[in-house]
Amino acid sequence: KRGIMELADGIAITKSDGDNEKNAKIAKNSYQNAIHLLPKKNNHWIPEVKTCSSIENKGIAEIWKLLEKFQKHGIENNWINRQGADQFTGLTHYEDHFLPGAQRYEVGEHSNFILVPMLIAAIKQLLKWTPLGIQEYCEVLCHDAIDTLRSEGYTVEASEGRASHLFGVYFNENTTMERIEQALSKHRVKISVRDQALRISPNIYNDQKDVQRLVSALKEAII
Repeated sequence: KRGIMELADGIAITKSDGDNEKNAKIAKNSYQNAIHLLPKKNNHWIPEVKTCSSIENKGIAEIWKLLEKFQKHGIENNWINRQGADQFTGLTHYEDHFLPGAQRYEVGEHSNFILVPMLIAAIKQLLKWTPLGIQEYCEVLCHDAIDTLRSEGYTVEASEGRASHLFGVYFNENTTMERIEQALSKHRVKISVRDQALRISPNIYNDQKDVQRLVSALKEAII
């Protein structure tokens, strides 16, 4: 049975402040020394130990950076992203070298051949429309609707602080989650409900009829 230390990808020692800061540093060194004695992980990741304090706001940013580092490492370190992975006779002999270019990051999706023609067509279409063009289309598409929702008591962040193709609509005491979900279902609007907010993600395939159905549903949900 593997122990917790062997399973951990990272260790955060909390409450590293005040009289406890010295003990936290001692614990960090002890954990770090113990990690070096453990067998290496298959993905070549070496766990790190961090200290932090929420009271003094110390070490939080470092832990977040460690999480991002681990996420990137995990995406890259897939067996099928490595050179020679297409040779199944030697599958258990993992190579240290990755496939070139973007193949290193696509988590083996090149083996799902039916997706390749669709991916190529999608990229060509995206280049034709351009990301900026999609943003501008979504901005015009939702501009009046956002003004209407604000006038009805909903909250939408200013355009300077969000994207046009992905934004949140927050609601307050004027309605409830249950009423919103019922209204959306009635008007056949499919969006993601997140706690006290709605995740709106319009795109090039949406038009004014879609937006008006959303507005109608949210107006109807108001108590």
